[in-house]
Amino acid sequence: MELESPRDTIPRMSKATPRVLAISAALACSGPQPAPANGTNATSTALAKAESLPPPTRSAAAPGSAPLAGLLEEIAAAPPFAFEDAGTSYPMKHGSVVRVGSAIEVRLASDKDPGCGPAPRGEQAYFRFTVPAGPGRRFFAGAPFGTSAQAGLAGGTMYGLGAAHLSFLIEPFHLAPGVTVRGLVRTIRWGAGRFEAKVCPGVHADGLHALPEVAPSTPLSGRLGASPFAVQSAVAVLDHQGDTVMISYIDLFATPGVDCTNHRLRRSADRIRITDLGGASSDLNLHGSPQPASAWFSLASDASGQGHHPMEGCAAWVRLDHLTFTSGERISGAAVVETSEAVKPPDRMAVAGHFEAMVCER
Repeated sequence: MELESPRDTIPRMSKATPRVLAISAALACSGPQPAPANGTNATSTALAKAESLPPPTRSAAAPGSAPLAGLLEEIAAAPPFAFEDAGTSYPMKHGSVVRVGSAIEVRLASDKDPGCGPAPRGEQAYFRFTVPAGPGRRFFAGAPFGTSAQAGLAGGTMYGLGAAHLSFLIEPFHLAPGVTVRGLVRTIRWGAGRFEAKVCPGVHADGLHALPEVAPSTPLSGRLGASPFAVQSAVAVLDHQGDTVMISYIDLFATPGVDCTNHRLRRSADRIRITDLGGASSDLNLHGSPQPASAWFSLASDASGQGHHPMEGCAAWVRLDHLTFTSGERISGAAVVETSEAVKPPDRMAVAGHFEAMVCER
């Protein structure tokens, strides 16, 4: 049985609060949709705890391998996770895992079991993050990945914590009722440590979109709707939030010669935009392992070339093999983006392969 997300029951943030990052995805490959967030209550205590943990292991590990054993030791050695807010520490003592569309949502809470239905009210502190099925339907387990989270006090302020500022490491697991999911949370300002969460009754991997675990070694190509696509040039556009620099999005073009001087003028060309990249920031720099992402595409044949194709049944991952935040230099990596059969043909996308992109300021 698929359980519904409690998104309509959680408190909303004020539109006046400062933005930390756009909402993460890989659940729906839609265009970038900035979400307000609030990072103003960060504490130096939380930062010290996060920085005291050893740096994450960057390469994926196969079950039974020595690197995987190291990851398990890393998780076990970490202190229990506690969310830090305005100088107060809230240990996340309870956890559950629910199914949300094509992903799972890990719910952590301080004083009560967060349960398998709508999150409880009261003074309970919570921390929630969503993990798409990812490559091989492994939920990005076995290597560090970045994704956004929601945290705060039920009935109080909700914080949108961006993927540029926090990462996760999850032990490999089989999604089935009663299974305990164990992992490690690292945030830059809101605490760090290990967590445990039990999979809710009725939650299985049935029907989840399993992406290929390996991208072809050839340049990224495939189909956008009914049109063939092959990347000819690409740009990776930076965003700056305080001291943090991140890749805001990557635009992949079917035409050659696009660079920092002209990419805004080429938006009427066939292109794919990859956004909401996990780990692609100066705070994390999680290169070398697949990361959640979202994507959309537009075609020159669309009205004015400015329309884009939102896709609800889409899954994506990106692996950045070389990551830099210096304008004019190049990043490189691989990506896989696929829509499900439920998506209408004009909005279907299936692309995979390697790419290089010139780093550009906005």
